[in-house]
Amino acid sequence: MAKALVWLLEEWLGQFLKKKNLTLRIGEGRSYDLAIAPQEHSYSGPKWFAQLAGKLFPSPDLWLLLDTDVDGRKSTNGKALPAEAFRRLEAYRAFVKMKKKYVILNAIQPAARVTEEAYAAIIEMLAHRADRQLKRRFCALDVTAREEEHAGCRE
Repeated sequence: MAKALVWLLEEWLGQFLKKKNLTLRIGEGRSYDLAIAPQEHSYSGPKWFAQLAGKLFPSPDLWLLLDTDVDGRKSTNGKALPAEAFRRLEAYRAFVKMKKKYVILNAIQPAARVTEEAYAAIIEMLAHRADRQLKRRFCALDVTAREEEHAGCRE
């Protein structure tokens, strides 16, 4: 439980201490792993605490899941996945699909192709964020200009 609290504190400090502009912050899934696969982290605390901690972590704007089993229960070497690995992968898929913006990448493809798809998703997300920020600024400027015009302050 202490490890989860440390991760939570690190994430929120990172959110407040870093600039909120078009910077892309990358985080790994370790903070969410606790709720999905607690046995991997030797977590023996209550399940409700792991789920609560997972909900308290700041959510990224884009989730990328590297899926190694797109075709069904096969690993990268063509052998069947063990039942536990398949269950965990299904849990990760379900978790990511509940998020607002996510991309599931076929990790069996060549690395260059996976990287290209990840870059495309990231660029699309950053472009969307920039568009939203610009629209907000222009709308604020437009409102200010109309108020000045009505007040006779426009030059």
